[in-house]
Amino acid sequence: MSCSFSFHLSGRFAQPLLAAVLTKVTPLLNDAGFDPDAVDCSLRGEFPDLDLDLRVPGTVDRALEQALGVRAYDALRPLTQDYKTVNVTVHGVP
Repeated sequence: MSCSFSFHLSGRFAQPLLAAVLTKVTPLLNDAGFDPDAVDCSLRGEFPDLDLDLRVPGTVDRALEQALGVRAYDALRPLTQDYKTVNVTVHGVP
């Protein structure tokens, strides 16, 4: 799976986070008929705050949006325990 990343964090820190997220959300994307290679991810933040945006190419219903958000957060949680705030946003891009 490839994904375009833009982040304001050191690449050494961001890469494992993004890899963990993509591993968790890929099965959901495949099951919903989306091409995981077309997903765009942005990871931004400055300690102690972190924001992840997932942009999925197409219309995403509320159930899938929530499921992707939960999986993404679940992937981030063990790697970001020292962060005060971790926000995950999922957008469908028609």
